[in-house]
Amino acid sequence: MGSKPPHGVSFKLVLLGDGRVGKTSLVLRYVNDVFSDKQEATVQASYLTKRLVVEGVPVTLSIWDTAGQEKFHALGPIYYRDADAALLVYDITDNDTFLRVTKWVKELKQMANKDIVMAIAANKSDLVRLKNIDTHDAASYAESIGAPLFVTSAKAGTGIDDIFSDIARRLLEKRRNSSDGLSPAHPKKGILIVNDEPEKEPPPRSHSLSEAETAENAKSADIDRRILQETKAEQHIHKLLLLGAGESGKSTIFKQIKLLFQTGFDEAELRSYTSVIHANVYQTIKILYDGAKELSQVESDSSKYVISPDNQEIGEKLSEIDGRLVYPLLNKELVHDVKKLWQDPAIQETYSRGSMLQLPDCAQYFMENLDRLAEADYVPTKEDVLYARVRTNGVVQIQFSPVGENKRGGEVYRLYDVGGQRNERRKWIHLFEGVNAVIFCAAISEYDQMLFEDETKNRMMETKELFDWVLKQRCFEKTSFMLFLNKFDIFERKIQKVPLSVCEWFKDYQPIAPGKQEVEHAYEFVKKKFEELYFQSSKPDRVDRVFKIYRTTALDQKLVKKTFKLIDESMRRSREGT
Repeated sequence: MGSKPPHGVSFKLVLLGDGRVGKTSLVLRYVNDVFSDKQEATVQASYLTKRLVVEGVPVTLSIWDTAGQEKFHALGPIYYRDADAALLVYDITDNDTFLRVTKWVKELKQMANKDIVMAIAANKSDLVRLKNIDTHDAASYAESIGAPLFVTSAKAGTGIDDIFSDIARRLLEKRRNSSDGLSPAHPKKGILIVNDEPEKEPPPRSHSLSEAETAENAKSADIDRRILQETKAEQHIHKLLLLGAGESGKSTIFKQIKLLFQTGFDEAELRSYTSVIHANVYQTIKILYDGAKELSQVESDSSKYVISPDNQEIGEKLSEIDGRLVYPLLNKELVHDVKKLWQDPAIQETYSRGSMLQLPDCAQYFMENLDRLAEADYVPTKEDVLYARVRTNGVVQIQFSPVGENKRGGEVYRLYDVGGQRNERRKWIHLFEGVNAVIFCAAISEYDQMLFEDETKNRMMETKELFDWVLKQRCFEKTSFMLFLNKFDIFERKIQKVPLSVCEWFKDYQPIAPGKQEVEHAYEFVKKKFEELYFQSSKPDRVDRVFKIYRTTALDQKLVKKTFKLIDESMRRSREGT
């Protein structure tokens, strides 16, 4: 007769991570070998099981897939406090999701089993070209907490079996080394199903509780108390959604809020922008160099766009740098080359045509500060950080109170910023539920520019169509709308040189006179166009929702602060009137 088969064992595994990092897709690919690009967001948690054989032992993984949205965060301890293992997932294209993993780890160490098995999944490896997180940095962090890092793609189906098999193997090894060995697992008391029914009191026990049980009950009561506190706190948080097309200035406003209403950026955070700022310099000079070459071939007066032979050599050298995956930090030699090319008359002439070249707004600012940016002990200033340009991928959020520490009336806001480029907008819909106000950012200075992702589409026309679409969403029937007519500082300079009528939406504009009067006239015209669009796109039963328009310059800290205090006052009056 053969030997007696080993007992089967069961383990509870919980998946943690931000919304939209692909937790559900990973589980469904592993358990059912299916994948969908249109996976709906998890609400609270879902549960699946997977049976496998590890080293001859039947293993059942009870997999809890938790919701990543902030509003479900308070429920996290319910699912992980008795888990045997945790799989922490981040999106390789979104640095904030990796930072969130580090926070989950801290929370697990405080509240979960002290010997919980952990692993980290660097998900969406099929989007490696958009990667924002260095794999070596992530691997170093994973090693520091004793968790292996696996690179995965739910879409391609890669790395998934490896990570779950590794977790199962380590759990089995830990069980073998425990006093229980591989004895049949008994159900754990701590697995909870969340429902709306009140819990019934357990029958009185005939014997006294052991010290371990008393400690466990105290820990559970403390967790329940914290969940209740967080749930109550959520009721005082008002959700703001920051929307707009790419390059509208949303991210700059987001950074201003961190500076104005939070603790700002510490030195480590400031230093982290060094590579971004240096990359902006290389990108700017590359755009100008390529632009000059193109204009010298297509313009009738082509001679003024011809770069001197010496500077052409510099341009080729800097173009090669811009083509690398990793930019070198600026030094005196490189700054000398950048400055020499920047000062070339052909480059300056090209710069005057910046609107047609996708030139970032930070171009002149960084070019005027090159020597400081290249200093050996350079630490970016707050102004440098505000000018730094990096496209938003995924969703970032910040919590603040515009009235300072006193938080009159307990008013706290949670602002969500989502990437504005077309390929990022599919993520918007997952944030539309429960929004108190939409802040829509429109860059009014970009009426003569084309989209970065579609150079046949005027940016203002894209903004118009996007605003129209957002206004018509059913979930915003009673949602307040705050329209930021942003980049007024650039608009003020441009309107003197480029007629507003170059934009199809503004073709009926009639200028009145040069100077400040013309600036105000043009601004009021644009403002009126957006007001008309709002009322045309709002159903009769929606026109009484709060709608405010603000003239903004995202780089102007005093103006942004004043604007958010006005928003706070407006929303408070609206709530008091309902």
